[in-house]
Amino acid sequence: ALAADARDTGGFTEMTVALEGARDLSPETQTIVYRVVEEALDALGGARSVVVRAEPGDRELVIVLDGGTRPIAPERLAILRARLELVRGTLSATANELRAVIRP
Repeated sequence: ALAADARDTGGFTEMTVALEGARDLSPETQTIVYRVVEEALDALGGARSVVVRAEPGDRELVIVLDGGTRPIAPERLAILRARLELVRGTLSATANELRAVIRP
């Protein structure tokens, strides 16, 4: 489903999903991850790369979108932050990169 969304928003060159270290993700967390990637792809106008990975030692999920075609508007960042706060997540962003960390 994410691949289809990416095609609709301008796509990406590379996508990496590495969730081997993530166990027992709640349905809420799974939905938030999907929605954050979906919203961020739309806000960035696509991205050169999308990475969703588990950090097993730190028990974190990391979402990184890099190479966006447009800056993220402040109101879109507010939406993303609100979604992430639901699952104790944080967000940092530059003009064309977004990094979200979720501690499930």
